[in-house]
Amino acid sequence: MSHDLRQLQALVHEWRKSNFPEANADQQLMGVFEEVGELAHVHLKHLQSIRGFATSTETLELKMDAVGDILIFLMGYCSYEGFDMFHALELTASSVLRRDWLADPVTGGSK
Repeated sequence: MSHDLRQLQALVHEWRKSNFPEANADQQLMGVFEEVGELAHVHLKHLQSIRGFATSTETLELKMDAVGDILIFLMGYCSYEGFDMFHALELTASSVLRRDWLADPVTGGSK
């Protein structure tokens, strides 16, 4: 499966509308929070080497699944709010890449 982020956002939105016709931006945002919690849970239990999260292969798969779910929910949030997730990412990345925290530890050079 090879799609750019814009295509993927559109495909997932059509899938979501078909499978969850009552979905909305609020539900997508709550899904992000839930998945971030799952990622934190796996990460913490792996650090503690408890609850079966000691193996790095299984833990990596669970982390990747949580990150993927976070992105799917973020795509949904963006779709319902009417903007392109890739565009938001491009704008923010452009701003972040202009910062130099070593040269300017107070503001990073941003105004």
